[in-house]
Amino acid sequence: MLVHGATVVVGVSGGPDSTALLAALSLLSKEYGLRLRAVHINYHLRGAESDADQKYAENLCGKLKVQFEAVHADFSKRGKAGSIQDAARNFRYMVFSVKAAEAKAGYVAVAHNRNDQVETMLMRFLRGSGTEGLAGIPPVRLLAPGIKIIRPLINISRAEINKFLSERKLRARNDSSNEKKLYLRNRIRLKLLPQIKREYNPGFDEAAIHLLSILNEENSFLSAEAEKVFSRLKLLDSGSCSFKCGELKALHPAMLGRVLRAGIEKVKGDLIGLEYRHFEAVSKLLSAGSGKTDLPGNLAAQVHSGRMYFRLKNGTKQESLPLALPGTTKAGKFRIQAVLGKKPGGFKGPCHAYIDLLKVELPLSVRSRRQADRFTPLGMTGKKKLQDFFVDLKLPEFERDSVPVVVDNSGKLVWVAGHRIDDAVKITKSTGKIIHLTCLKG
Repeated sequence: MLVHGATVVVGVSGGPDSTALLAALSLLSKEYGLRLRAVHINYHLRGAESDADQKYAENLCGKLKVQFEAVHADFSKRGKAGSIQDAARNFRYMVFSVKAAEAKAGYVAVAHNRNDQVETMLMRFLRGSGTEGLAGIPPVRLLAPGIKIIRPLINISRAEINKFLSERKLRARNDSSNEKKLYLRNRIRLKLLPQIKREYNPGFDEAAIHLLSILNEENSFLSAEAEKVFSRLKLLDSGSCSFKCGELKALHPAMLGRVLRAGIEKVKGDLIGLEYRHFEAVSKLLSAGSGKTDLPGNLAAQVHSGRMYFRLKNGTKQESLPLALPGTTKAGKFRIQAVLGKKPGGFKGPCHAYIDLLKVELPLSVRSRRQADRFTPLGMTGKKKLQDFFVDLKLPEFERDSVPVVVDNSGKLVWVAGHRIDDAVKITKSTGKIIHLTCLKG
């Protein structure tokens, strides 16, 4: 999990698990040259008890000579228990990511243990998770570029942790909310697990860990294979990930599900809020060959012209910006280069446009499409709605806001970048000076 000389951010709540984790890493720090930085998050959910947890964690770090930092967040008015837990978890990992980046730490150590593994597996089983979810909590995973989350206690039981603390005369804090049965994890730990061990299998923990080991091995293999398939089939664009429908349909259902999850995660950043019904809806879209469905987290899946797209619903709309002339202007995921000249070069494709300088009113600007946009596409007569122009091109709806539109000072549409100029601004034999526009990605 670690390399010699690593800087490690350690999540310290003051409870038994995180106290044992910090103490163990502190014992190893000299031998392995570890630089430790403890981070405590005070959610202010339990009043004076929360403040006492913070004080304990701070005193512990003082004794162990570990740098300490407390982060405050008031979660006392966040609504239902489940939503509070989810919000606190998301906030916690966001804080750890930020603090690790600040400390130039490659690792964040958290205190999940063997018992947590068993409880998590049961929670996910009750929620209908697939094999990937049932494989439990990964010992190591990527939190952010260059930062890994590690769980050094993941194979250590609570009994072993308590023995370790007792031997070192460390009396950790106990979170009273761990006894409240309104949380699913607590009900599993306090009611379901004791009943299973009492009435069905006294060695359930060992059986569950054995199952987790098998699932992790199989999941590791399938994940590696799925990553190869995903890398081969995917097409990434700003705010979207797409696949050829025919290639997806040729995959085994087990592989298809993992590739679809990878596509969603690539765009959304995580799989939070995604349930079986969402993946079922995406599979039905693929079978239908057309249509669209909304997914959690401002995400949508759409099948269009033989491709399946995952993309952000709000698109990449660009407000109006002055177009540098000469110069380069960044417009969303594109760059528009503009130069002045006297002679056009040969035809270089739709990403190049030659405009008669005297037929436009300077300055030029670039923006996303607007509802009222109309123009006369080069070679045509009469005005055409930009919306209809995009429809004729069979351009997916969610890509249309990303297309840069160049307009002049009067508001006249000059160029639909990468597609067509307005016929009124084309160059002729009598053209003197021209503007050469180039649309580039990135």
